Amino acid sequence: MAEECERLIHSCFRASLKMRLTSFLAQLLCEMDGFDYDENTEGCFVLVLAATNRVEILDEALVRPGRFDRIVHTHNPEKAKDREAILKLHARKIICRTGFDWEMVSSLDEVENSSGADLANIVNEGALIAVRNRRAAMREADVVQAARNQFESRLLN
Repeated sequence: MAEECERLIHSCFRASLKMRLTSFLAQLLCEMDGFDYDENTEGCFVLVLAATNRVEILDEALVRPGRFDRIVHTHNPEKAKDREAILKLHARKIICRTGFDWEMVSSLDEVENSSGADLANIVNEGALIAVRNRRAAMREADVVQAARNQFESRLLN
């Protein structure tokens, strides 16, 4: 009985989420179609920027001509110093051990092909590991463990 209830809750949640996403998409497309371009109006235009890590799941209605006219692909940061800067950016509000070695963390094999979103998740997971272990400050070991966890989950998916 408990499993059936859980399954029902999950399917209702997914249906509710899908309905909200569909509603949001419809509203966004309606608003975008309402933008008129007038060649006689100088300097007045609307620029809509969007970003995703999951381009494969974009609705076809979003990427048809006239909606998003430019698609710009970016690559994951290739250099350790770039990954280090992104890690530091996401850790700016997290208390870290004095002398935290971001250079070592950014050079790990597990973070080598990580996107900016992956790096943010690694920092957040590292902070959670520190909290679970009742530490006031995040240590390198926490972030290393978070990076390994994420790397292993990527291998499984």
